[in-house]
Amino acid sequence: MRIRTLRLEEYERLLDLLDLWPLDDGWQGRDFFRRYMEDDPSFSVRNVWVAIDGENRLRSCVQIFPRSILLRGQAVRCGGIGSVFTHPDARRQGLAEDLLKAAVVAMTQRGFEVSLLFAARIAWYTKLGWRSLERPAWYLSSPRAGRVDRRQVAIRPFDAPRDMSSVCSIRSEYCAELDGPALRDAEAWSASLLLAGNPDEDFLVAQKGDEVVAYARSTTIAQRREITELGYVNGAVGEMAQTLVALLQSASGEALLVHSDCDLLACLEQRGVGLRRTADASLMLRVLDSEALARRVGLQVDSKESARAALWQDLVGGQLSFWSADRF
Repeated sequence: MRIRTLRLEEYERLLDLLDLWPLDDGWQGRDFFRRYMEDDPSFSVRNVWVAIDGENRLRSCVQIFPRSILLRGQAVRCGGIGSVFTHPDARRQGLAEDLLKAAVVAMTQRGFEVSLLFAARIAWYTKLGWRSLERPAWYLSSPRAGRVDRRQVAIRPFDAPRDMSSVCSIRSEYCAELDGPALRDAEAWSASLLLAGNPDEDFLVAQKGDEVVAYARSTTIAQRREITELGYVNGAVGEMAQTLVALLQSASGEALLVHSDCDLLACLEQRGVGLRRTADASLMLRVLDSEALARRVGLQVDSKESARAALWQDLVGGQLSFWSADRF
């Protein structure tokens, strides 16, 4: 079995392999993964690792999704991991493990400092070097009937030509103090709008007067409605809560919120929104270069071991706000 990167002429063969993946939410495998090959500007065959058997058949694959995330106010190079799949006839041979090891070597050589992935097989990825962050989360349910918010604010669907500049500004301001959000330029924003829906998303903004002051996005992931991203300007927590109430009412049920803050939770509770606390362990992280990352975020360490311990305690041991609107 040979381990190497994908070749351009193998593009459709890779989709043939991924088409065997029994996905949730009604997707055909090749249609779901084609989006990440055609609509993600970071896609490159050099970021896809494959296992090839003696008959030149693709048996397994792993993809690196290059991103930059914000940690302690610094842009940190991150390698997202996705499209991890092995042909049913080639499983239990360690192929995916070998591909992930090759991907880790490549990411380290290319200067990535951390790696992120969303996982269902948490124990398996833990064995391979990633660690679950177990972030606090809440199931939100629509408020009881009769609750009326009198604020003079319009909640309406996001309109890219009209709202993009305002939403970009809100996101930059809101995320500035957070650890973990992916940095987005105009190209990355366009990709997010194409890829975050599953296949569609609800994207609402709150407008007060002539100004957009809050926004929220939601979609269905693995048959579960999820708030995939939100943001609001300073002082607009009430408008943020109203926007989430509108999303809940359109969802006709519960929605999972992985990131939040105390003020927003209190505001939602005041509006009668049901809050059921849970934990989300699906986001996993691996530090690829602990010494370089420690230096970048200003931690004083004297060895690789102390750097790794300090990073988990002081930085990534908390809530990493990587929005699922940027998932891979």
